[in-house]
Amino acid sequence: MREYYLSQSFYVSPYHAFEMIESIWCAFDYKQLDDEIDDEEFARLFIDRTSDQMTPTSVPWDDGIVAYAAIGNRIHEFEYDASLAEASKSSESKTSTES
Repeated sequence: MREYYLSQSFYVSPYHAFEMIESIWCAFDYKQLDDEIDDEEFARLFIDRTSDQMTPTSVPWDDGIVAYAAIGNRIHEFEYDASLAEASKSSESKTSTES
């Protein structure tokens, strides 16, 4: 169970959202605190959530949001780094103005 099922499961809050990005399912979620809730509380929060409470799935995502992607038989976690994105944008604009 642990090796085959849990290793392929997203560990998310009730406010997560899914989006397919370049044929890979990604789960977006707010960075989680270490607060654990039981299954019944998770189900209640999930069922009662509103669209305003769901995690945005726009790319690039905001600080405070983490993305998970199921690649192969493992879940990979990605945190967006705004400083790297800005450096990348600066590098791209320098390249385009130098051309």
